[in-house]
Amino acid sequence: MPRVKRFDENKLLSNATELFWEQGYHATSIQDLVSHLGINRGSLYDTYGGKNNCFTKHFNYIAPIIVMVLQPFLKIKMKLKMVLEHYLKWELMNQFLTKIKKGVL
Repeated sequence: MPRVKRFDENKLLSNATELFWEQGYHATSIQDLVSHLGINRGSLYDTYGGKNNCFTKHFNYIAPIIVMVLQPFLKIKMKLKMVLEHYLKWELMNQFLTKIKKGVL
């Protein structure tokens, strides 16, 4: 009989997203993911199939958010450079606010 997972896959993905944002894909090892997520290596492979699939799920998780943020600027036919500047400002503000919520600042 398969073991029942005792963790929330969406919460794990959210935590993995944080790690990929902080360290980048290449700098994040399987051991980093295991330690950060608080699961064992077997659970990581069983749930995501490895680092690459975990990152792919991470990208699929954040892509709609990025599109949602950029869409209003693209609808008004803003130049791509300005769209990216607005997105980066939004992302920096979001990261800043997230750190405040976590009590880092």
